[in-house]
Amino acid sequence: SHHERGVLGPAMAFVMRAVRTHRKLASAAAFPPRGSVNAAPPRGYNARRTLASSAPSVAGEVSPGDLCAQVVGYARHEWRRGERATAAGVLEHGAELVARASEGREPTPDCHVAVSRIHLAWAAMQSDAGELAHAHETLQLACLAADRAGASAAADRVAAHAAAAVNAARAAAAGPGAGFPDAGEHVARHLVKASIAAAGAELEAGGGGVVALQIASLGAKSLAAMAVRNTEAAAAAVAEIISQLRRTEDGTSDPLAHAADLPHGAAVAAALKTAAHWTALSTAADADDADAYPVANAAAVAPAAAELYARAAKLAREAAASPAPAAATSALMADELVADIKLGVAQLALRAASPGRRRKEKSGALGSSDGEKEGGGGDDSATTSVADTVTAAEEAAAEAVTAAEALGFGDHPRVGLAIACSGDVYSVKAARAAMGAGGHGDGAGIMFAEGLYRNALKMLGTPRAPSTTAAHAGAAAGGAARVHLRLAAALVHARYSAILKASGANRTAEAEDWAAAAAREWPADGGAVAAAAKGLGSVGRGGAAAAVYDLQLMMPVTIHGTHACSAD
Repeated sequence: SHHERGVLGPAMAFVMRAVRTHRKLASAAAFPPRGSVNAAPPRGYNARRTLASSAPSVAGEVSPGDLCAQVVGYARHEWRRGERATAAGVLEHGAELVARASEGREPTPDCHVAVSRIHLAWAAMQSDAGELAHAHETLQLACLAADRAGASAAADRVAAHAAAAVNAARAAAAGPGAGFPDAGEHVARHLVKASIAAAGAELEAGGGGVVALQIASLGAKSLAAMAVRNTEAAAAAVAEIISQLRRTEDGTSDPLAHAADLPHGAAVAAALKTAAHWTALSTAADADDADAYPVANAAAVAPAAAELYARAAKLAREAAASPAPAAATSALMADELVADIKLGVAQLALRAASPGRRRKEKSGALGSSDGEKEGGGGDDSATTSVADTVTAAEEAAAEAVTAAEALGFGDHPRVGLAIACSGDVYSVKAARAAMGAGGHGDGAGIMFAEGLYRNALKMLGTPRAPSTTAAHAGAAAGGAARVHLRLAAALVHARYSAILKASGANRTAEAEDWAAAAAREWPADGGAVAAAAKGLGSVGRGGAAAAVYDLQLMMPVTIHGTHACSAD
């Protein structure tokens, strides 16, 4: 319509007409729109032929970059409204429209870049829905287009290959059930290509102004390594991220100052978040823990995890709010990072509040991992400090839930993980009450934790204790979580089991069912899951018991080299 053309612009108006046509054809053939669950379009329907035969010459009225920004921006808006099919349809037809702009002549680098960004946005939505194999296919198109754009598109090449590596790592961690048998090989290939793109930019720029690209590439390496439990690779990558940051601490300029307005802004924020995870986990593995893990490289002298989370949060917010056309896809991806980082901050606060951490306060040792009484010294300032840490953890967890819900899809598993973190807060309160934590424990914590964990388990797809694993042929009938959620579900199962055990002898059998389900799904883990199932007190612990939920991976990460799956 004339109104639609005026509001959306001629290019976007055409895209929306194409989406509506696609829907009508799909409905007539009893097919769902392709973007909703990647279902096939109706027989005989060809999106490219339809566009080529009916599209006006609107693609030439705007630059490929501006058209891409319009398409991604509109899809982002629809996605956050819960309109999955519309969002995916807009991206599918938008990519076709951009490609059509160069029909009959050699595509320009700008055209390749625009196609890459649209496919990257589409893949982000597929990955968000747990469609890792489909996301991989779309990411291959994004990477191919970015590579075709050449050396001038280093930022897009890094962003595309980094996303492809992390998606493949998620599939490797999920296991064979992800339908991605060679995921490990793709992780390595895309990490190499991201590194080459960043290095090439450095050479072209004479070594300056490319720190953000290097950090984005290293962030993908560290996050992918943590997903598949490659401790050495993760430690080395995080150490290099921190080294890159320190090299520029001369006060002259911030190498990340403009990253928010560039295609790799979200990737840089993700790298800082991953470094914060690692720092928090390695700091937890200290001399106070009998099962401490020896962390080498830069971990011992790394900036505080809180500082890294703060930098990551600032950049993620700026990237999400960026009006720059080049950052449209990064902005879409940064939306989820904002919630992810808030969840990391909440879990960091839980470490300070946990009775299992030996922390020195004014009154001396306030707690220990072997169950001694806390806060018995009568120092009001010390017990006030304990209460403050618990309150801070509770508030941070609530913020993480709010941020996850703000993304739309209130029943999304990421909301479940954020709610599980709130359950962890009340688990800590219950543990403090059991240990007599200076009067600041919460005897009602068990009841609240149980309710929160049950809500989280529903969102993770396991309202009852699974009798099978995600890889089993009868996974659905046995109540197992979807394969990409199996590891996250396993840790929540274990922590729920501990709460049930603390509820009384009449819940013992039920608790054992949940503990058994956790052990079956993550059998190789001798740390976080096993420790969580033993009883209250594992939340916030260091060493082998330490774990952090990551919303980008949709799984818990640890610093221990135990494999929850085979990435071979």
